[in-house]
Amino acid sequence: MIQKEKVNGVTLILENRPFYPSVALCIAFNNGSRDEPKEINGISHFVEHMLFKGTKNKSAKEISYYAESIGCILDAFTGREMTGIYARFLKEFAEPVCDLLTEIICYPLFNPQEFEKEKEVIIEEIKQSNEDDEDVLFNLFFYTLFPNTSLGLPIAGKIETIKNFTPEIIKEYYWDNYTKNKIVISAVGDLDRDIYWKMGENLLLKEKAVNKREIIKDIEKIKISVEKKIDLDSVYFILGKKVFLEEEDKYALSIFNTSLGGSLSSRLFQRLREEEGLVYQISSFVDFYTDVAVFGIYFVCDKSKLEKTLNIVIEELIKLKNQKFTQKEYEIALNYTKSAIVMHLENPLNRSFNLAKNEFIYGRCFTVQDILNVYNQIKKEQVDLIAEKILNSLNEFSIASVGNIDEDYIKKILPKEIY
Repeated sequence: MIQKEKVNGVTLILENRPFYPSVALCIAFNNGSRDEPKEINGISHFVEHMLFKGTKNKSAKEISYYAESIGCILDAFTGREMTGIYARFLKEFAEPVCDLLTEIICYPLFNPQEFEKEKEVIIEEIKQSNEDDEDVLFNLFFYTLFPNTSLGLPIAGKIETIKNFTPEIIKEYYWDNYTKNKIVISAVGDLDRDIYWKMGENLLLKEKAVNKREIIKDIEKIKISVEKKIDLDSVYFILGKKVFLEEEDKYALSIFNTSLGGSLSSRLFQRLREEEGLVYQISSFVDFYTDVAVFGIYFVCDKSKLEKTLNIVIEELIKLKNQKFTQKEYEIALNYTKSAIVMHLENPLNRSFNLAKNEFIYGRCFTVQDILNVYNQIKKEQVDLIAEKILNSLNEFSIASVGNIDEDYIKKILPKEIY
C-alpha cells in the first residue's frame, strides 16, 4: 500500500512492505544537471559530494562512523533531473537514520577546507570518466541531441568549470534551489509513518524555488559528433534521436525497444551478434525525461567492420519499418519488459527511486500492479505506431562516435537513408 501526503511543504511517499526487515529511504530533489546555468555546469554533482563533508555537529568522518554504527549504508546520486541521498538500514534504526539525514540536509557546513579537497576528488572523477570511452560516447551523444542546452552537458561538469567554483557559489546554489517544494521523501519497507512524518516536519529549508528548467522543444541538433582517439582499434557508436511522446506511448516505446535491441532475442542482437558475429556489444535504449524521450542504438565494433555493421543496422530498421514486428516478437517483448520491470522494482532501493521519479514527472504514484495493468493494455498496433514514429525519418537520426575515425569517414560510409 502506498501513502502519499504533504508534510511541512514536503512530499512524503511511503510504501509499506511489512515482510521486509530493512528499509530503503530516498530523499530526492527535483533538481539535476539540466537545471543548472551552463556556466556552472556540474554544480548539482558538487553539492551532492559536499553534503557528506560535515554539518554543524558532525565532521565528514563522524558522519561515516555514525552511519555505519547504526548499520546504515549511506550514499547519494546526481542525474540530469534529480539529485538525492539514499540509505538502507534495518527498520529498528529508522529514527536515528532519519535524524542523521535531516542534519545532513538542513545543516551542511560547506567547509572551505573540505571544499578544496573535494574539488580535487571531483576533478579526478571527471578525468577517469574522460578516459572511459563509453562515458565519453554517451556524453557526446547527449551534446549532439541537445546542443546549447544544459541537458546536453555532462552531469559531473567539466574540469575548467569545476575549478572556478567556490564554497560561496556552492552554498548559494544549494540554499536557493534545494527547497521544500522540490523534495520527495520516499521510503519502502517495514515503516512507522510517524518517524518519516517527523522527518518531513523537521526539514528546515526554504519553502519554494522558481522552476528554471528549460523545456526541450524540437530544437536544432547536430548530425554527427566525433571524438577521435587514434589509439583505439574499436569504434564506439550511437545513432539515435529525441522523441516527443504522450504518457501512454512510453509503455509502447519500451516494448518496441525490447524487441529491437533491448534483449538477447531482439532483432539487432540476433542479427549482428549471433548471426554475423560483427559486434560484442549491441543494444538499443530509451531514456525518459519530463518533456522528452531519447532513443538510441549503441554498439562497439572493430573499425574494419563499421561500414558493414551500419549497413546491417539500417537494413534491419528499414525491414522493421516495412514489415513491422510479428505477433510472436510482440508477445516475447511484452512479457520480457514486464518481467524486467517487476524484478527491478522488487529491489526496495530501486522502488524508492522510482516513486520519487514518477512523482516528479507525472505528479502521482504507481503501484507495481498499476504498471503491469498498463502494459497488459498495450496492443501490438500501438507498438507498430511507435515503430513508425521512430523509423519513418531515419535521416533525423544523429550520430556520436568515439574511435580512430573522423567525421568525413563516417559521412563516406553512412547508408544514404541516414545521411
